[in-house]
Amino acid sequence: MNIQIFGTKKCNDTKKAERFFKERGIKYQFIDMKEKKNWCRFFEIFGVNPLFLYVLSEVAAIVIGATGSKPVIYEGVHFLITDPYLASAVYALAFTLLMGACGYPLYKKKIYIKI
Repeated sequence: MNIQIFGTKKCNDTKKAERFFKERGIKYQFIDMKEKKNWCRFFEIFGVNPLFLYVLSEVAAIVIGATGSKPVIYEGVHFLITDPYLASAVYALAFTLLMGACGYPLYKKKIYIKI
């Protein structure tokens, strides 16, 4: 069995866990969280411009609703996924990914919009 230890090299609890597994001859894998920051990039995109992306999502929802394209898009998703709850979740996830795609260039160029 391979055990994974998530922590930092300077953390005393991490050192204790490493010592514990070494003394007993148990295989373990150490993952330094200071060096692994790619997993949270998606959340950082929303975190650097939260108000701008919130306002953009509200404007986009109003525009999509006013043009009458929301039922068309939802029916397209519902055609592929028959379960209405899952289709609704996929629709919401797609909308969230669209907002993330709008915020990514701002994040990449380090543009912070404050409202």
